[in-house]
Amino acid sequence: MFGRVRIRGVRPIDVGRRLVAAMDDVARANANAVPASWKIRLNPADLEELATIREALVHELTVTIANHAAFEGYLLRGPVMIDIRPDSAVPTRECQLEPAPLSAAVAAPVAAPDATDGAADHQTEGAVAPGVGAIPEADAPAPTPAPAARPRSTSGPGSWALVAADGTRFLLEGDVATIGRQAGSSIHIPDSNVSRLHAELRRVSGSWTIEDRGSTNGTRINGTMTVDPTPLAEGDVIALGAVELRVERG
Repeated sequence: MFGRVRIRGVRPIDVGRRLVAAMDDVARANANAVPASWKIRLNPADLEELATIREALVHELTVTIANHAAFEGYLLRGPVMIDIRPDSAVPTRECQLEPAPLSAAVAAPVAAPDATDGAADHQTEGAVAPGVGAIPEADAPAPTPAPAARPRSTSGPGSWALVAADGTRFLLEGDVATIGRQAGSSIHIPDSNVSRLHAELRRVSGSWTIEDRGSTNGTRINGTMTVDPTPLAEGDVIALGAVELRVERG
């Protein structure tokens, strides 16, 4: 949804990116603890442009919070909620993020939800001013216990991984893996150049193949566009629109 919307004001994809960056800032200042509830303030004109996709945007952002926390191993405190409100003091094409206070009770890291889940309630109480410093503790209802995140696998002999330009490693596990912008993907890439279900990887006789799944921007292997299942080898570069992943073994 982030990549499909074209508006004149603040872009949904920019709101998502700023939310992820704010989570990282808070986590660094609070020993990987991150509040799960956030207020997002937008200029009324920008919010009016987003009116038709507001509920979908709230759902996408709640998925983003849970998915990013699971991937980074952050401790989410409280249920995941988003509250989008108008604020005339916020300039157009900008957004202001306000995390809820960190509760004294710490929830376990959560696994990313399936993108097909229903939209979460997005009312948030007790928001505090934004900032990257330590957030004061405050009394709050005990968070609902969340399912533990899947442990990250470590590479070993015979293992395969895809490595992003920033060094992020995606270990290939099982027999089938999907790459896409939707949060339920095995390899989740929240970039507007990547389709919701962009490509599919399959293990074949100890190696892997990749097949484009009708993506908008296509899938290229070492610069060559591919449609049919294509075998991968160590050192290959997979390009998904403008996003590149390098194949590594071991």
